[in-house]
Amino acid sequence: MTADPSEYCWSSYRSNGLGIESDLCTPHEEYLKLGTTKADRILAYRELFKVHLAGEVIDQIRASVNKSLALGN
Repeated sequence: MTADPSEYCWSSYRSNGLGIESDLCTPHEEYLKLGTTKADRILAYRELFKVHLAGEVIDQIRASVNKSLALGN
């Protein structure tokens, strides 16, 4: 969709990963557990996006989404 998650207009990445305030985003309980300060949470959230998924995993995600099925066990 985009080269960077912050470029996708419907993503919460700008709020969670860049710290940009938005009336549309409320911090999720799991996000708040990423750190005790806003700066800690932003850094921890960004780390989540540094992992590159293998092509096979991406194909599995796409197949499950296209069929409206859960992925995993």
